[in-house]
Amino acid sequence: MTGIRDYLRRDGLLLLAALLLAVLVWSYVNDELTETRTVTPRFEPEVPEGLTVARGAPREVTVVLRGTRRSLNALDAVRLTARCKLPARPGPVQVVLRPSDLSLPQGVEIFEDPPPFELELEYVGSRKVPVRVETAGQPAPGFAVAGVPFAEPAEVEIQGRREAIEGVKQVAIRPIDLTGKTRAFSSDAQLLAPPDTRTERERVLVFVDIAPVPEIREISGVEVRVLAPSGFESRVRVEPALVAVRLRGAPTLLAGLALNPRDIGAVVDLSALPRPLKADMPDQPVRLILPPGASLAPEASVPRVRVLIGEK
Repeated sequence: MTGIRDYLRRDGLLLLAALLLAVLVWSYVNDELTETRTVTPRFEPEVPEGLTVARGAPREVTVVLRGTRRSLNALDAVRLTARCKLPARPGPVQVVLRPSDLSLPQGVEIFEDPPPFELELEYVGSRKVPVRVETAGQPAPGFAVAGVPFAEPAEVEIQGRREAIEGVKQVAIRPIDLTGKTRAFSSDAQLLAPPDTRTERERVLVFVDIAPVPEIREISGVEVRVLAPSGFESRVRVEPALVAVRLRGAPTLLAGLALNPRDIGAVVDLSALPRPLKADMPDQPVRLILPPGASLAPEASVPRVRVLIGEK
């Protein structure tokens, strides 16, 4: 033990330096050892304009690479792609990937060539189809979608294999969120191209009208005016002179009409009836002239009034 202590005391630093050097040499040699690795890069062919891949193109290809352990560890296999330029002609194409088709870092090479495969090119077909607007969520309480949401442009051109586009009736969009909306708005929306197709543009502008949920309310005290033939203006009156109507519209609009029923026009037109006017004529319908946004409530009937003709 005394001899070992004397040795370490005398040559300890030299021993430590030798050990560190051995570790560095081992690490370097280990990194420079050659080995192989199998990767599956994405296949991204360069398709000439006017053509499209009809069938046979794989999503990935299998390639066996060889290189030093250091260079293989530095390889980003997730981002690795296999690109090759396809001929500008329709029909079957034999694809043989070459080392230049993969962007390999220095020190890495293809150890086993991937097996060749065949794909088929055909001319691109195109047609115009309407855009289908999709929505998600609900407007704020008391509000609803008014009318039908629409996109601008309303139609887009899709391109792709003829077989792929023949069955496409419309192109959807990424749903527009309506959550909490209280008024009309527009939104930029992404088009969702059907499988094996592409669209001439990526986005469209969508318009959605949000309005208060309409309610039904009876408005009373609506005055009925009479359009009488010449000479009968002072002799004609109607009963009742004030009518009630059931209307459908925004709550604020109907509340205003209840306070001001004169904003509703109610007319009995006798000017076109044959003369002389008969005192026993049947009850006449009242023609309503309603402000924008108001309409006769569903299943509500148009008021009718009795026409009374006095003496001259």
